[in-house]
Amino acid sequence: MTERAERRFFAREGVDPLTAAFTRKSAVHAGIGGKPVENALIPKTWEKIMNQPRTASSTAYFHIPFCRNHCLYCGFYKYSADRATSRDYTDALIRELHMDRDKPAVFGYPLHAVYLGGGTPTVLAPKDLERLLKAICNILPLANDSEITIETTAADLNEDILSACIAGGANRFSVGVQSFDTAVRKNLGRRSDREKVMECLQSARDKNAAAIIIDLIYGLPGQNMTIWENDMKTFLDLEIDGADLYQLNVFNNTPLAASVETGRLPKPAELAEQAHMFKRGVELMDARHCRRLSMTHWATGGRERNMYNQLMKSGAPCLPYGAGAGGTLGGYLCMVNGHLNTYLKELAAGRKPVSGMLAAPPQKPLINAIAGGLETGYLNMEKIRQTHGIDIESICAPLLEQWWRTGLIHRDGGRVKLTLAGQFWQVNLAQALIDHLLENLESQ
Repeated sequence: MTERAERRFFAREGVDPLTAAFTRKSAVHAGIGGKPVENALIPKTWEKIMNQPRTASSTAYFHIPFCRNHCLYCGFYKYSADRATSRDYTDALIRELHMDRDKPAVFGYPLHAVYLGGGTPTVLAPKDLERLLKAICNILPLANDSEITIETTAADLNEDILSACIAGGANRFSVGVQSFDTAVRKNLGRRSDREKVMECLQSARDKNAAAIIIDLIYGLPGQNMTIWENDMKTFLDLEIDGADLYQLNVFNNTPLAASVETGRLPKPAELAEQAHMFKRGVELMDARHCRRLSMTHWATGGRERNMYNQLMKSGAPCLPYGAGAGGTLGGYLCMVNGHLNTYLKELAAGRKPVSGMLAAPPQKPLINAIAGGLETGYLNMEKIRQTHGIDIESICAPLLEQWWRTGLIHRDGGRVKLTLAGQFWQVNLAQALIDHLLENLESQ
């Protein structure tokens, strides 16, 4: 094995595994990939997969590509929205829902989670959000316990929006808080101060009509360990339903990257400091006996299930709706055209505006089993052997042995459990295990 391959697969030795097992995170999400479908074949391929029934727990994703302002760290900002745009885009989404409602890929099996993301869905007018949600509930074959999530911000989640979403059928709100610290929030371009954020979350919590979840990010510019601990303690004292703890990713061509490069903002925390912030976050969650659902997500009680994210990370089918939406169906990753005018024109002409597809490799179910398992911090290799006929433990023995020796995993027969250090580097381990396994299978 070459030195480059060893660096790619094996952890560094003789270092603190939490802070230095690898030099960087190797991916944002493990296991994504495939072979592009030629543009000329996309319409026919879409029609083919629409006529294939779903037979597994599934999701639907609705992309709302509008925001009131561009937060510095975000690589997904596309458009601002006014009243006419809100109406027209909602009309288009409902038209898109009707377009394929009778196809086997849509009606033939229950949907267990629906997610409205973006962008910021709650920049749509309250009446538009309500009618979109009602259309979703009336047209899609939702399971009786389907999780319906609205992504939002504290600045947008007012009483009118909250009431409209609940009336439409939403039962979960994911609020992008990132930090409660007013100075850190100002660095990010967030409009609400700590008091406004607290007021928003308390009001939504006290309505007691839906699960309230927040995102917190560690490693932000101007955020030290004390501020991070205060963010964590504020969340825990609020007694809302759950939280995601995300490591900051600085994407190229974002305002945050430019602001750091020019010195307008301080540099984000280095990787080693982020690792310690992750560790402290886990400790505080454990001290309050929060229930861990994935490597980044915790629930404080029984209401929060995090179904959409868990299904997506395990490769579940996903129906895509809206300009820029992505989905997975029939062995393909599908992307809806993200250019708003093109999306609207194609729908008006009666065509689903799918503009990109990747054909998943034949090993995709195996890849999903590995990525989904390690996302929970645990991998049952014996079960994978029985289900997929692949003996990961034997094929990847040198890799697993080295990870055990360097403190990234515990081993128990045919099972692997991530240590705290392994949890921080989970995406590296998942991607390395997938790549190592596939390369060895191809060479056999």
